[in-house]
Amino acid sequence: MDIAILVIYLLESAILGITAYTVGPKHSAYPDCSVGYHWKSAEKSAETWCYVNCVAGITSGISAVVLLMAGLAVWFIKPGKVVSVISLLALSAVAVGSALFVPYLLLYKKFRPLYKNTENVVK
Repeated sequence: MDIAILVIYLLESAILGITAYTVGPKHSAYPDCSVGYHWKSAEKSAETWCYVNCVAGITSGISAVVLLMAGLAVWFIKPGKVVSVISLLALSAVAVGSALFVPYLLLYKKFRPLYKNTENVVK
């Protein structure tokens, strides 16, 4: 396997790890909302802001660990460039998708009564 593929795995893992640290424990306090998970629904109250940022930090951290382990596994197993790149793209899509949409879905599941009145506005 090419060293460049391992570097991409490690770089993406590092980016997700930094994102997990920034969004999770280091997000800004509620009224500020400058550092954290920017979704309009997450900025409704201090409780939703803290909850969604903690969930986003956890999912980003898990994704970082999975990408790091996958990169090391691909390095030691040496499956070939095509399999390495396809697994990198698939894991990247799952990692980014879970970091974006898992907090959003869990926010609506936990705080459904808060958003119940806003569902009819779209109609």
